[in-house]
Amino acid sequence: MSQRELERMLRAARPAPPPELRERVRMLAARPVPAPARLHLRLRRRWPVAVALALAAALAAALGAFLLGRDQGSRPRSAPLSKSAPAAGSRALAPAASEADAAGTARAEEAVAEAARAFGGAVVSRRVVAGAVELRLRFPPGRARAAVRRLAALPGTSRVELARDGGRRAGTVVVRLSRP
Repeated sequence: MSQRELERMLRAARPAPPPELRERVRMLAARPVPAPARLHLRLRRRWPVAVALALAAALAAALGAFLLGRDQGSRPRSAPLSKSAPAAGSRALAPAASEADAAGTARAEEAVAEAARAFGGAVVSRRVVAGAVELRLRFPPGRARAAVRRLAALPGTSRVELARDGGRRAGTVVVRLSRP
């Protein structure tokens, strides 16, 4: 017997269902259709509660992130350096420092500010850290690397590095002045 003959024979033969199956199908057809589950009504009532909870959670997360992490990733908050500020600022932030130390730090800060101006840069921020003063300087594109070499040669500078700007074209240089 070939495959085609077997296929024809199976298609021609119509098996008859047993009488028990026929009776069961008749009984199921005679039964009334059950009402649809009221799941959609329960979901319709709970939907506003779920949305309110999600909004409350999002609001709480945003508020927490704002209150706890609002200074992360931003520049350190400090007073910008001006021509007369270094001496007074260093004395106010470090009252234990002697007058000679404050004057030496002020002179070093003034020298850094002058060198920055010579390269077309400006002091963006000033921050007092343990035993040192850190200045952040911003330079026009292409002048930051030359300024780093010049600033590293100044007396009182303990560290000079080119900071990453995150894709900006202007260069940022961080200068750390050690207190004498």
